Amino acid sequence: MIGSSDSSWSQHLFERSEVASHNKEEDLWVIIDGRVFNLTTFLDTHPGGRTVLLQIAGRDATKQYHKYHNPQTLSRHEDSLCIGRVGKTDSQGKRGWRKAMSALLHSNYD
Repeated sequence: MIGSSDSSWSQHLFERSEVASHNKEEDLWVIIDGRVFNLTTFLDTHPGGRTVLLQIAGRDATKQYHKYHNPQTLSRHEDSLCIGRVGKTDSQGKRGWRKAMSALLHSNYD
């Protein structure tokens, strides 16, 4: 994993579907190692060019990142580009809890 887990961004959780909606040149997010990065401002300065970032926009780019970069590369930009991490939001957690409770309450005890 890249960087430390006690950064302020670590409290911000995003669903994968939300990250997927940020897939345009003017609004470009990616997931790397479970962390969400807003690469919109980095698009024009990325040494590999903008095309490669546009190809992974809105997606989990962990495999692509590690194929071409060492782990320290992203840590240099983490404070300015990382905006959160992928995880269950409160609404997802509550839905899962309600579903589990409903199944438990409606199960047959033989």
